[in-house]
Amino acid sequence: MAVITNLGVVHLETFGTEQRLADAKWELAAAVEPAGTVVVPEDEPRLRRPTQATVSTFGSTGTVSVKRVTTDDDGRATFDLGYRGTTYPIALSMSGRHQPMNAAAAFAAAVAAGAPPAEVAVGLSTASGSAWRMEIHRGTFTVVNDAYNANPDSMRSAIETVAAMPGRHLAILGGMAELGSVALAEHEAIGQLLADRNYEGVIVVGEEPGIAEAYGSEAVRVVDAAGAVEAARALIRPGDVVLVKASRSEGLETVALELIEVATR
Repeated sequence: MAVITNLGVVHLETFGTEQRLADAKWELAAAVEPAGTVVVPEDEPRLRRPTQATVSTFGSTGTVSVKRVTTDDDGRATFDLGYRGTTYPIALSMSGRHQPMNAAAAFAAAVAAGAPPAEVAVGLSTASGSAWRMEIHRGTFTVVNDAYNANPDSMRSAIETVAAMPGRHLAILGGMAELGSVALAEHEAIGQLLADRNYEGVIVVGEEPGIAEAYGSEAVRVVDAAGAVEAARALIRPGDVVLVKASRSEGLETVALELIEVATR
């Protein structure tokens, strides 16, 4: 079995073009034997190619479809998965607007492997996320620790999820790695999104250009994690919601963990 969750633009630094990136990801599918299954997004034509294996798709339509998505104040989604004429209600414990599609991909893979669909639905509703991925820690203020990694899609999802949470919104962000020629444009898009969603404070860690410049003159740029904590403590007010996110190489979990200690002491 091969599961390709999305195409995106991360790793363009290595592959150069989105077509080459799609070709490389399809190598996973090409290795699947005829009796196997390839799980791909319904809405990504560059990942729909001839194969002798069974193809299972997921998305708003497809073999596994996501319908009627609602989210609570913590960004946890409740939705229906449609599969072979049956609807399976899902209530995720993990936060993030991207999670319903991840759940659909996991559902497609699990039932292709022979798991009973009803049991898979129950399992999805009780599943927990891994460390430093959209962890929500509440205290005098709220820290959303999504510091494990970042790419443009996950960064947008985190920003949108936090923007829908009650409170004043701040973001502590580092660079997104391996984007190649689109790096500046993608970082600028993130800065513009922060401005569009009315984030009231933005701290950018490191020298990667784009986010601070697109957000505006009120963005604070710092050299390292220690500087980010110092700047954050000057900006944060009781009741604020603070997003911490960057690529793995930036190591911003140290910022999140220190702010969690401050918020919950």
